[in-house]
Amino acid sequence: MRSRSAALIVAARWLAGQVGLPIVLSELGASAGLNLIFDPYGLQTPGGRLGPADAKVVLAPDWRGAPATGAEPRIAARAGVDLAPRDPAADRLRLLSYVWADQPDRPARIAAALDDAAALRPGLAQGNAVDWLQQRLARDWLEQRLAQPQPGHLHLVLHTVAWQYFPKAQQARGEALLAMTRTACARLKASRTETVIPSTRSRKRPIPHDAATYAGRNMIERAFCRSMM
Repeated sequence: MRSRSAALIVAARWLAGQVGLPIVLSELGASAGLNLIFDPYGLQTPGGRLGPADAKVVLAPDWRGAPATGAEPRIAARAGVDLAPRDPAADRLRLLSYVWADQPDRPARIAAALDDAAALRPGLAQGNAVDWLQQRLARDWLEQRLAQPQPGHLHLVLHTVAWQYFPKAQQARGEALLAMTRTACARLKASRTETVIPSTRSRKRPIPHDAATYAGRNMIERAFCRSMM
């Protein structure tokens, strides 16, 4: 868990710094969801400690390379899938029994992470990972399109070790699904779609918008409202 969640924290911080959007998490092979709730964890790095000051779980991996960059990620939603998901409360003793006996620092860390997972209760589904991902991507894509002009989200699909155990056919389906989603996003970007509606005041990194087009759009909306009254 230490190295896996540490890598997720660093990746999510980098992404948050790049796009400034709240993140939706989808984990394949989530087990009890401990790596799905990485945002409450602290991370000790050469550049200082990251994460909440009151974190119950503090990770201190062997760090190599440049310091972590980016911003604190905002997790808007999280969900995971597993063929046999584990309940962090009901399966607590079983999950703790998986810790190697010669690693005395891990039981306390895993126990604290299980407490966090039991409190946060990330949505864990039982089933085929790729089937679940296909439904989740389709739903999120449609909801984001219909939710305009609500702020967008960055959908982060992740796994920490499960992918290598998927059958080759499932891996191929998953890669094709992700490629199709990337292609759809690329086409939307290539269409030179302009942001018309201004960002909310709470957005940390406002997205530039076309003020003149927005004024014209507002005029049309008002005209329609008058004609319907």
